[in-house]
Amino acid sequence: MIDYDSLSELQELMEEAFPELVATYIEDCHIRINSIEKYLALNDAASVCEHAHSLKGSSANLFVLCLAGSGKKLEDEAREGNLENGKEYLENIKHLFAIVESTFRSKGWL
Repeated sequence: MIDYDSLSELQELMEEAFPELVATYIEDCHIRINSIEKYLALNDAASVCEHAHSLKGSSANLFVLCLAGSGKKLEDEAREGNLENGKEYLENIKHLFAIVESTFRSKGWL
């Protein structure tokens, strides 16, 4: 789900700046998830693809592998113009994000 070993290395490397990075990531995820929801409602596959791609990338950068993987699935489907399972993917992303955000809070990173 989360590569804690790699994340710990990043935390050591970034020192005091790490909590700001995590906070920025969480804020960006909220924006991306809301945008995905909006563009799914508009049936705008290109915009869904763009925001899913951004979610995937930022999650991978913070070693949040579960969200990176879910973002990739949605991105791939949207790139093909297929939003049939978009709401299902979005609900999974929201569920995983809630767990990740809660985990980061419990570790004192937020």
